Amino acid sequence: MRLYLDSADVADWRNFMPFGTFYGITTNPLLTAKAGLTYGGINWFDFAKEACASGAKEFHAQIFGSASNALKFSEIPTGLVRRLALLALLKFH
Repeated sequence: MRLYLDSADVADWRNFMPFGTFYGITTNPLLTAKAGLTYGGINWFDFAKEACASGAKEFHAQIFGSASNALKFSEIPTGLVRRLALLALLKFH
């Protein structure tokens, strides 16, 4: 069984990941708001690098927008396995 730290607070990552209890980190819009972050304003490259530096082997996130945004996130060279849910807004006429 793998446990994941469910937080978007980098201080939590730095405090809890070194214990080795958690395999990875998960984030979502609610967690980022709780951490005082604006989801659309997150620098995902830096966020993923911080997760990797904290010891995470996987980093889960929800990326808003287009498939190209998701592909950019998947190309971040961190050594992490990245899993993401693409949340696209669809307009129906």
